[in-house]
Amino acid sequence: MASLYNTKYYHRDLSWLRFNHRVLQEAADKRNPLYERIKFLAIYSSNLDEFFRVRVSDIRQIKSVEKPLRKKLITKPNKVLREIKKQVDLQQDEFGQIFQKQIMPDLEEENIFLIHHKQFTATQKEIAKSYYCDTLKDSLNTKKFDFKHSEPIFVENEALYLAGIVSETQYQLVEIPKDEPRFFVFPKMQGKYYITFIDDILKYNLNQTPEKEEKTVYFCIKISRDAELYIEDEFSGNLKDKIEQSLPKRATGQATRVLVDSAMPKTFVEILKNALDAIDDPTGSITFSTHRSGNHVIIDIADTGKGIEKRMKKDIFRPGYSTKKRGWGLGLSLAKRIVEDYHRGKLYVLESNVGKGTTFRIKIPA
Repeated sequence: MASLYNTKYYHRDLSWLRFNHRVLQEAADKRNPLYERIKFLAIYSSNLDEFFRVRVSDIRQIKSVEKPLRKKLITKPNKVLREIKKQVDLQQDEFGQIFQKQIMPDLEEENIFLIHHKQFTATQKEIAKSYYCDTLKDSLNTKKFDFKHSEPIFVENEALYLAGIVSETQYQLVEIPKDEPRFFVFPKMQGKYYITFIDDILKYNLNQTPEKEEKTVYFCIKISRDAELYIEDEFSGNLKDKIEQSLPKRATGQATRVLVDSAMPKTFVEILKNALDAIDDPTGSITFSTHRSGNHVIIDIADTGKGIEKRMKKDIFRPGYSTKKRGWGLGLSLAKRIVEDYHRGKLYVLESNVGKGTTFRIKIPA
């Protein structure tokens, strides 16, 4: 494939991204009713999730082909993935601009306001508390983990989570209920409508425990997993049985897209990216554990990936060092610089076993 673009042919996946961009453009078109424009944003996001789960996963599988054979293919997976990332980044920026600078102001002109939990009035706090106690509390899938005996955490495909420290010895992972609406509408006040995310209802109420001395900061996490059906031989045996055997793997496939809260520090993002990239087993896991130790906050990030050989430990934070076939080897060095230069902390390998995984530790002043 000499070029991904030419006058005669256009790569199928890039063509699909253009189609989805047309959906995004409909959201920006003020000739459409406001409610329809909001639905176009939702359709765009849903389409993009499925694109990463199926098409991007399929492209990534091409990279597993032996290099001599891969060079003979018309499709160049690395080139396609780079262009997909470039186009998606541009579209996501456009999505944010449309939502923040067009949709939100237009909603406010109709006396509809989207608020977060720190903007709740006293009355809204009481309503949020009642809704939480009556509807959400009993249906929450909440797990607490002891940092000293941390167990692997599997983040389900397409599920939304809140994660935060709840005490000096425990941290909490809360799955946002799937069967509840994403938004909560407060009763009309002085001719105005106030709407909030269910996330914010939870963030407010999870911090209402009287014995807690400090408020817990929660970050949102969402992962899209490989949902392609991998059937090696479609022509022998029972195809129906093979499909049925492949379907459960859609929920536990390798992560193809990770969405994290924009407030999450860059250090966490870099560590998370490296940990995900280190896992070859689609059922592998990444475990986060956090606790306080004296005047410091300790964050451990453990993966069940390849592990690091002893002779390589001294080089992994060196700029340009990488064991991957792609990339610049800057992820860990950048993370280390952020931790040490901007947070006056430390980032180091706590433990690593070849074939079992690695645990990184971040230690920063509280």
